[in-house]
Amino acid sequence: MFRAQFCALLGIGLMLAAASTQARELGLSVDTRIGGDNNVFRTTGGKKSDGFWELSPTVSLRTRNQKLNYDFNYTPTYSTYFKSSGIDGFDHRGQGILSWRPTPVDTIDFNANYRNVRLIREVDVTGGGATPVIEESDRERYQVANVRLSYDRALTARWSTQLAATFDDYDYSRSDSIDSRGYSVELRTQYAWKPITVLGLASSYRRRDSDSSAASRPDEETNIVNISAFIQHSVTPTINAVVQAGPSFIDTKQKFSVPFTMFDSDDQSTSYFALARVEKRWQKSKVSAAYTRSESAGGGSSSASILDDIRLDGNHRFDRRWSVRISAAWVHRKEIAETAGRREETTQYLGYFTLTRRLTRQLSISGQYSFLHQDQNETSFTSQGSIGTIHTGYVSLRYTFDPVVF
Repeated sequence: MFRAQFCALLGIGLMLAAASTQARELGLSVDTRIGGDNNVFRTTGGKKSDGFWELSPTVSLRTRNQKLNYDFNYTPTYSTYFKSSGIDGFDHRGQGILSWRPTPVDTIDFNANYRNVRLIREVDVTGGGATPVIEESDRERYQVANVRLSYDRALTARWSTQLAATFDDYDYSRSDSIDSRGYSVELRTQYAWKPITVLGLASSYRRRDSDSSAASRPDEETNIVNISAFIQHSVTPTINAVVQAGPSFIDTKQKFSVPFTMFDSDDQSTSYFALARVEKRWQKSKVSAAYTRSESAGGGSSSASILDDIRLDGNHRFDRRWSVRISAAWVHRKEIAETAGRREETTQYLGYFTLTRRLTRQLSISGQYSFLHQDQNETSFTSQGSIGTIHTGYVSLRYTFDPVVF
């Protein structure tokens, strides 16, 4: 818990330290929602439905100029349920993005995300990252901190290189959860072959430490070396695509302790990681589809895993007042190493539909329906059967105050 909070505070501190003396913009908006959930305790049987009310303000600070740009925000959300007791409370989300160009050929980027929440929402799914595995009585908190620092340098008009370091920390409050931390470094170089085509090579090293609080699960250390090639291409002025793929070499060390005895194991394997994304834009619409295969935290119920993720996202603005967004995702997580002949495997299906109407310059109303379906395999340590499909819907009223420029 402390590590996640420290990373979040460190990120905010770095951004404030680099803040420009030029004009900044302070923003504030407030959302209030009323809706319903068909399975508030996330149980496999005896599901309980309930209505809820939420209040969710967002405060943001941003600036844009030639050398320094930053944008960070904080959103606390208070939820209260009409019939269920003991599950009211706050969720917290924050993000900070900073980009600094000290010279015309050098760029330093910093991106930090922090979540301290009890319930998965749209922003946790469409924003990327490892979606937690849904367990019964899913009101225990989980904290996630993600930090990325990168340095880009243009070597010539066509050649450029990038060095990046990332850190993520997943902490869960469940007594039988598996917390984890991931550290990685990546070096890539790219060549602008044509004005519409960029080619490149990348190599990375990643380590994940998984700490289990359950006596039946081992602690793990997973080391991954990945080498890949990529291509970015503008098929047309409105269609962009990127493909990246390459082999991954994985080494997993397990430490399993029982009274008076300790077992160690070391397993090597080879896999592949990949990214494929295509985006199409129109004047009032945008549609994207993406597939990623990567190493991931285990979602609280398993150790380091291979994550296959397919996402579809589309939005359309009918006119100045009406807009719609549709998002869907298929997420498959499988543990890299077996434990006692078992290997955790989880599949999630997620979908979101949001319709928004702007009533005035500052006031808007939205309606959203979402579903999440999760299946776990029979060899899972934590599975008690599929929770089926969770249906959630709400109507939201948002008021955005005029920004304060200073």
